[in-house]
Amino acid sequence: MWGLSLGNPLFALEPARAVRDGEGRAGAPEGVRQLVAERLDRLGPAARRVADAVAVAGQDAALTEVLDAARHGGHPRLSAAEATEAVEAAVAASVVEERQVVSEGRPVDGLAFRRPPVRLTCYEGLSAVRRRLLHSAYAEAALRRPEAVDALTAHLTRADDPRATGYLRPVRSTPPRRPHSAGSAGRRPDSTARPPSRRPSRTRRAPAGRRGPAG
Repeated sequence: MWGLSLGNPLFALEPARAVRDGEGRAGAPEGVRQLVAERLDRLGPAARRVADAVAVAGQDAALTEVLDAARHGGHPRLSAAEATEAVEAAVAASVVEERQVVSEGRPVDGLAFRRPPVRLTCYEGLSAVRRRLLHSAYAEAALRRPEAVDALTAHLTRADDPRATGYLRPVRSTPPRRPHSAGSAGRRPDSTARPPSRRPSRTRRAPAGRRGPAG
């Protein structure tokens, strides 16, 4: 619970209260969802689109991909300047924060929710159509990065895009190893070794019988 709340007393008490009352619903508790929903509703349309894009990306998101998804993941489309202002508004509202994230093995500028329950509530509040649209926008951004096969496949799958099957990696089968005898353990097979040559056997002649005395 401390990991989910990140030190916020309300976000720590509400899950504990939900467990005590036996609500058992997946995601954030009702009290947290209401608080987060009110905070999200105070955002402008463009800033809310940024928050939705970060929620679809996951816990951490690269800034360039968030900007692309926010610009093309809704109507009307945002310009680069409008998307940048929307990011700044979401950061100023303490909904998301700027953070260094790892993308394809290297650190880049990114965005993340300040607390995980905010991301869960934001994602749960999206309609299925909106989720598909944002996942599709992320997939189009990932298409420009040939190394992002895993992220591309995940977003295409969640967008119900039939192209996802073309990026699934086949499972390689490992051929069985040949058993080694105890005497050959630790030895490497030598392909240049030749079988020992055999010398032709000599045929021995039977000794001639002794002739008897002439009679």
